[in-house]
Amino acid sequence: MRIRILRSGVRKASFLLLIVAALAVPSVVLAERSAKGDGTLSVRGGYGKVALSLNRGIVFGRLDRGSITIGTDGDFEDFGTCESSVATAEDDTITCKGLDLRFRFTTSKPDEIRVSGREINVTAVGQGAGKIKGSIDALDVGSYSLNGGIYSDLPLFEKKFTLAAPS
Repeated sequence: MRIRILRSGVRKASFLLLIVAALAVPSVVLAERSAKGDGTLSVRGGYGKVALSLNRGIVFGRLDRGSITIGTDGDFEDFGTCESSVATAEDDTITCKGLDLRFRFTTSKPDEIRVSGREINVTAVGQGAGKIKGSIDALDVGSYSLNGGIYSDLPLFEKKFTLAAPS
């Protein structure tokens, strides 16, 4: 009789512990996500300019034709096909111009990346600020989404933004 009571008490305690853990896990996960504070930028089929000044983060993408300027403090991979590449010591930047440019850029300290041209496809995740502007010459300027929002046309006038976690 005593063994049955003991087993029953252990089962109830285990069940209560399981319920408390199940209720605690979502709040811990949500706290971790909001503590990171990373924002996002996604540009699809853009025709214009995108500039990002990241405190930390990653930017990757491609464009059909145009230029990419990257600060040399971050880590980056090759530009795909680069017709001309210019490094400037005073700005600590590398600029690549050409067709079918691909890139991936990561940084853990303040650094900048600028992309301009046609068919810009960029994804950025991190913390920082930026500017975006569609070209007046384009019939279709492309679209962008900021911090998980809905996609909108690139603005025809320069728009400043902040990469931050949605609140």
